[in-house]
Amino acid sequence: MVLLLARRVLLVVRVSGPSMLPTFEHGDAVLAVRRGLGKRLRPGDIVVCRLPPAARGPDSLVIKRIREVDSDQVFLVGDGPHSYDSRQFGPIAAGHVVGRVIAHLRL
Repeated sequence: MVLLLARRVLLVVRVSGPSMLPTFEHGDAVLAVRRGLGKRLRPGDIVVCRLPPAARGPDSLVIKRIREVDSDQVFLVGDGPHSYDSRQFGPIAAGHVVGRVIAHLRL
C-alpha cells in the first residue's frame, strides 16, 4: 500500500545528456513530486516535463529549470550551454509539467 501511494506521489527520473550540467550529469537520478501535490510552479524550480508533440526530442520526458511562468505557460531552460529548451521550441503549457524535482539521488 505504501509503495502504491509513493508511486502516485513521487517520480524517479534519470538524466540523459548534458543539458543540465553542472547541476546534474548524464546518468544521475532525480526525485520529483508529481504536479498538483505541492507548491505552485515558480521561476528557478527544476521540473520534469513531457514536451508537446511539436517540440518532442528523442526522450519523452525532459528535466529543465523554469525561467518564467506566465499565466498557464512556462519557459524552460537547461543549465548547460547546449540545451534543447524553450529557446528553441518556445514556452509550453504548464499542464505538460509532470513534477517538481525535490532531490538529487545518489544511486
